[in-house]
Amino acid sequence: DHLKRYDDAEAAYRKAIELDETDSTPWTNLGNLLQYHLKRYDEAEAAYRKAIELDETFPTPWNGLGNLLQDHLKRYDDAEAAYRKAIELDETFPTPWNGLGNLLQDHLKRYDDAEAAYRKAIELDGNDPYGLCNLARLQAQRAQREPATANFRLALAHTEPDDDHLRLQANLWLGNRDAALQALGALAGHAADGDADAFHRLREQCWECDQIGLGPALAELMQSSPWADFLQPFTLALLAAASGEAPVGAAPEFLSLAGEVLDEIRARRIRP
Repeated sequence: DHLKRYDDAEAAYRKAIELDETDSTPWTNLGNLLQYHLKRYDEAEAAYRKAIELDETFPTPWNGLGNLLQDHLKRYDDAEAAYRKAIELDETFPTPWNGLGNLLQDHLKRYDDAEAAYRKAIELDGNDPYGLCNLARLQAQRAQREPATANFRLALAHTEPDDDHLRLQANLWLGNRDAALQALGALAGHAADGDADAFHRLREQCWECDQIGLGPALAELMQSSPWADFLQPFTLALLAAASGEAPVGAAPEFLSLAGEVLDEIRARRIRP
């Protein structure tokens, strides 16, 4: 997570597996590496399922599997089942409640259930900025500006150094342009260096910010960023979403990615 030497990390996890084939933890860590950094999603699923086979009482691989099924494999019913299994195994584990909330809000359109899931995550860990930020986003979608603003402020107070995507969205909502620009620069820099999770977070911020009326503001921020050239496909998608027209005026490979991001934005535009 810190040195970004992902090939070495994979070798280390596989060596741990070789030394003890009954230990589920390195299989779980390998699944996380394959999902979040190496984008080898089928292998990630196999790693999580091996961890589950080795220890049926361990909730963490079920949560990782839920994230994988939701974010990358688009198997939403299976994702819900995975999150609920993690919750069943450890009702005090806040992370799957937050992932379940994302799934219910962004894909299954069960907004009351999503709010309940976020509130459960916050109840279990009030210092976790993810539950706070996601509840704020749902409240913003529902035009509940004051609660959304309060929860975005709370989320900022609890962010960790690598939570650039959360700081970007919260600061943009709160009108803290310089702080939002700094967070965007950090996120874009990691993505440009090949961090697959940061790249995924950039795409995610396009449709999440569009959901709460911040699409044009994010596009303007991207155009002002030192990373403006790298961010051009995202900017094109946001501007096309705002105008209702197709992305234009860029190289074919930029237009292809812009089209994919635009499709994601439009797919999540149903309001609660």
